[in-house]
Amino acid sequence: MSFNHIILRALLVLCVGSGGGFLYLYKARADLYAKTEIIPASLGELYPVNTSTFAIAGLNPKPQAVKIIFSGNSLCTDWIVKINSKESAIIKGASPTLPLQMGTFDYTLTPQNCSIASPAIDAVRLNIFFAPKETFGVQNVANDQIQLNRANIPVLMEPPQDFARWIPDVETRTGPEAQAAKQVLLNAGFDATAPLREQITFITTFVRDHMPDGTPDERLNSLTPYTLFTEGEAGRAKFFCRQWSLVYGYFANAVGIPTRNLFTGGAMGTVDLGSHAFSESYLADEGRWAYVDPTNDISYLQYHNGHVLSGADVYMAAISDNLDDIQARMIGPAVRMKSFRDVSADVVAFMHRENFIIYIGGYDGRYQIDAPDMTRYAYKLWRFIAQPQQYFGYTPFTSYHWLRPLSFFTALVSGALFALSMLIVFCRGTRRR
Repeated sequence: MSFNHIILRALLVLCVGSGGGFLYLYKARADLYAKTEIIPASLGELYPVNTSTFAIAGLNPKPQAVKIIFSGNSLCTDWIVKINSKESAIIKGASPTLPLQMGTFDYTLTPQNCSIASPAIDAVRLNIFFAPKETFGVQNVANDQIQLNRANIPVLMEPPQDFARWIPDVETRTGPEAQAAKQVLLNAGFDATAPLREQITFITTFVRDHMPDGTPDERLNSLTPYTLFTEGEAGRAKFFCRQWSLVYGYFANAVGIPTRNLFTGGAMGTVDLGSHAFSESYLADEGRWAYVDPTNDISYLQYHNGHVLSGADVYMAAISDNLDDIQARMIGPAVRMKSFRDVSADVVAFMHRENFIIYIGGYDGRYQIDAPDMTRYAYKLWRFIAQPQQYFGYTPFTSYHWLRPLSFFTALVSGALFALSMLIVFCRGTRRR
């Protein structure tokens, strides 16, 4: 056997082996899911601020003042400023320069020529400490000391994360079904002008009332969210947490409430440590993500101060057993607030230190909304290479997500080598003739 034949055979073995490895990772990677599909993420990445949300995007120090740069859809240019409830001045400008007093004070900026809708607030409230550098009492302080202690709007430390990544565009991807879902809700009495908390309560109640519980069939994994709903309504299927959260999220997105799906996960060897699926809806009027759990009849949770809890908030409260200050809004047309402690057993059972929360992106095959045409293959490939799912939790976890792009590029190189080797074989065969 000639040296050239040995090289060609080696190339063929390499191509077949690496190509097969790629196909295994891409098509049948269930056993490698946890190691290749998810990576840790910060809360800032997982809870992005919508670009329309009114937020502080910059704080520029001035002599005894600070310039506040706002972002979001606002045309506010006139502000009445109060310091510790005492009116101080009228400031003009979309980025007002706030005069500071030495010490710690509450500053209230009330807009005069606009309204702030997201979050829906009447004024910007800040608590700021200020001390000139020469009075600060610490050596080698080069600048005046300005410290923002508290704000009632988000503060963007970095450019906003990609909010759209988390929200499936159901209207573009599944237009007829999205319109049908919206009409079904309207026919049932859904009020699109109601407060968002009431809207998510209505949808949660509606989904649970029309989708009976039980063990779901495997065939449900290939159905669209709206088809899942119609199967349940017709009595042809039963559901558990994943289907309820999936359909709730689809209906919520169909009526314009940004919603995504999450689930808990964890395992010790082959023993599952508990998994549960739920949703989060972004309440634009509050600028917050709300935990929504159709399985446990919870439309949202709130602290004693009225703020809604996100999935991460619930996780933190559960592992620290800090549940007493939380109220649960149970589904149903009548307002039913209960102590979360009394209804939390089936939630905290899946939220412990050994588990983590996995955040599913806007388009993820059967879990959310798949593309209706050939673009779905390009998107899945992009997800495979560059967008592994993200998770939050206390448990250290080793992720090998780099195997995904590596396997793709290995297959790409293998394909090129295979094509080259076949070309060489063809050319040699042609010459012999």
